[in-house]
Parts: sequence; C-alpha cells; structure tokens
Amino acid sequence: MNSRTAGRKSVFFTQGILPYFFLLFFLLIGHKPANATSQNFRVVYPAEVHSGDPFKIHVIFQNAPPSHVFYLLEVAVDGNPVAMADLSEERSTWITAPPQPPGRHQLAVIWRNPPGGSPVASRKDLVILPKK
Repeated sequence: MNSRTAGRKSVFFTQGILPYFFLLFFLLIGHKPANATSQNFRVVYPAEVHSGDPFKIHVIFQNAPPSHVFYLLEVAVDGNPVAMADLSEERSTWITAPPQPPGRHQLAVIWRNPPGGSPVASRKDLVILPKK
C-alpha cells in the first residue's frame, strides 16, 4: 500500500462515516427525556396586592401530569415557604398565599418534582401595597 492509497482511505472514512455520527447525535438529542424548565410551566402573578389581603397565583403547565402523578408546588415569599399545592389530572391550578406586610417581596413558585429531578422556579419581585 502506498501513501497515496492510505490517504484516500482516510478521506473516505471521514467523509463516509462522519454524516452517520451527526445523524446519530441529532437522533439522540431528539429522543432524550425532557428536562423540566420554566418553559414547561407559566405563572400568572397578581397585578396588585394590598397588605392584609390573601392573594391568588395561577400556575399553568404545558401538559397535565401523567396518570397517577402529582405535581408538587410551593410558593415562597422572601425565601420562606408560605403555601403548598398538588396538581393532578389538570393543566392549571390556583394557589392562595397568605397576606404579607407592605413592601417589596420576592415571590417564587417552585415546582418541586419535575421530570429530571431538579426543582424549577419562577420568581418575581412583587410590591405589596398598604391597606386600602
């Protein structure tokens, strides 16, 4: 075998097999289990909240939980859990949070058990207004 023939075989190998590796890579990417992201659920926070009033948060999922599965949701204000909810067989739920003192607070809705295992959170700064 001379060097000219060996070079051709090497070029044929890389040109011939390389597209199959790319195809395999893209097929694997398309079929891997879905990891949960904040895109899998959306949270609608109240536009205006006054101190002394409980407030409702609407959580909407892209898909309903699988059969016999409960999505576990937690609402935290300034890092402290204030409400919990379970969701089953539906795509959305309302969670009522207890009254908070006036001022700026960080609200978080945390999906505790998404596919993939790591909790996913939606966060928003919310200003609680003084009583009316």
